[in-house]
Order: sequence, then structure tokens, then C-alpha cells
Amino acid sequence: MLFAGPRDCNLLMGASIDTSDAEKAFAQSAKVFLDAFPSIQIVASTSRIVRSSDSNDLTGMIATRDDHAQSQAFQLDGIVDRIGGGDAFAGGVLHKIAEDAPLEVIISFGTASSAIKHSIPGDFNRTSIQEVESIAQSSGLDVQR
Repeated sequence: MLFAGPRDCNLLMGASIDTSDAEKAFAQSAKVFLDAFPSIQIVASTSRIVRSSDSNDLTGMIATRDDHAQSQAFQLDGIVDRIGGGDAFAGGVLHKIAEDAPLEVIISFGTASSAIKHSIPGDFNRTSIQEVESIAQSSGLDVQR
């Protein structure tokens, strides 16, 4: 398992991947990593569009040698704290990998975990699995009643 994206690939592998199209760039970087390191089976990353310091769009992407998936884009407005968002993403992805979930479920859960963490002060995600699953299966971070 590798958590890395196109910028990491350019820096670490000396690649020249154009990052202007996030989905295409991730696919290219995942292929570079998977080809270079046969023991790596999965590559995952997030893509962030920063509109302002407290307003971002967050999407997760995951790839294996045979398949790939992308989460919905979460519109994050009123961000409280970005610190820990990457850890929340990684933890969510690893949790669903351990459950042997399909790629779509893995990346949706991991990205939802990161998205919800942006609304929590401090460096760790205090939400329950059920709360993250509710966000992952919904159309966004709107109020749930």
C-alpha cells in the first residue's frame, strides 16, 4: 500500500506528470509506482482544489494494477482544521482494505473520513464508523436528521 500522488511521483521518481488534470495525473502516477515497485498492490491519494483557506474540494483516488476508483468530490466549506486530514484518509482507506471492501467503498470511506475530519479541531478524527459511512453514502456533508 502506498499513499502518494502525482507530485510525489514527480519528486521521488523523476517523472514529468502534468498535474492540471487530477484524475489523469493520478492514473499516470499510480502506474509509475506500481510498475516500479512490484510489491506495492494499491496506490491511493487525494486531490484538493483550494478555493480559499477555509473552502476546498476534496476527492480521493485509488488504483491497483487491474482497477481504479474515485470518490465523489466533497465540498468543504468552513474548514476548522486540516491537520490530521491525511491521517484520517489513510486510516479510513486501511480500515476498509482490512474489511476486503471493493475499491469504490474503500476510497469513498477514506475520503469521507478525511472530509469530516476537516470539521473537527485537533489532529485526529473523533467520529464513529457509522458517521463516516453515512457521509460516504450521502451526497455530501449536509445535516443528517
